[in-house]
Amino acid sequence: MKIFVFSLSAALFWVAGCSPMLAHPGNGPHIPVVVVGEDSNKAAVARDSEVFKSVVAEIQEAFTISHYKVLDEDLIALRTKIQIGNSRSKQDVLSAILLANKTPEFRGQIDYGIVFSVIPNIVRQSNGRVIDVRIRGNIYDVKESTAVTQFEFNNVDSIIVPLSDELCNETCLVSTLAKRVRPVARELSEVLIQKLDALYASSRSQISTTEKPGQVVLDRSYRLKIIRFERAAQIAFEDTFSSDTEINNFSRKTAMTSEANYAFDTKADGKDISRKVENALMAAGLNLKIVRIEIADDLIVLQKLAK
Repeated sequence: MKIFVFSLSAALFWVAGCSPMLAHPGNGPHIPVVVVGEDSNKAAVARDSEVFKSVVAEIQEAFTISHYKVLDEDLIALRTKIQIGNSRSKQDVLSAILLANKTPEFRGQIDYGIVFSVIPNIVRQSNGRVIDVRIRGNIYDVKESTAVTQFEFNNVDSIIVPLSDELCNETCLVSTLAKRVRPVARELSEVLIQKLDALYASSRSQISTTEKPGQVVLDRSYRLKIIRFERAAQIAFEDTFSSDTEINNFSRKTAMTSEANYAFDTKADGKDISRKVENALMAAGLNLKIVRIEIADDLIVLQKLAK
């Protein structure tokens, strides 16, 4: 059986502001979010697939209990008579949404769009097939046609299924993949809500007379994995790193005997993050020569190599 590489190229979330003041849970109407899948790529997961439905279900649940209301493409077609259709390119989908925004039903209320891809990967190894999944994309200012921030999330731990197709066939693989993508989509949903809140807050406060909402620099989300740290050193690192004024929303996600996983947001670039990590390690009394530091995309790995 060949290696499976699925790519869910770009589901679109268009966020429409209902009023100049952002509604909060239990405080006024929800802001509608239109959810549309784009599946023109032959390698893309179809919009009716279990994997796609799992991602959408998690985002719908998170947005519904927050202050954004999820709408689908069928409702857009019903209200505006604009059909997006199947196997349309991302540009075609974008054009359809922009056209819908000009109709009396929406009246130019669509402000921001989230374009993302879900990229699962199944690789054969000697001990089984390793399943990983990644969700990445950008938030766009629709009216300015500019990207304002990016994001990327991976599952923290891979899962291995048997090599034999008899023990785990394609249905088994898809079902497993759908389960693995849910926690990634759940974490992504929380970050998307925070980023949208920040965009709307920035547009209200008007940070400067020349700065437009689409030009606001938002925090980027990162994951941090710490391996083989003594408990005292781990706590000291946490305290120093999280107290940095440029590190926001620092939180521990999971903790095991030899490994701990965290998440945080920051506007700092890769060079500054590396410096902050090194400073926190030294403040924790760790010798940088015995700590492996890896920073790739949105993942930072710190592994102690020796005592």
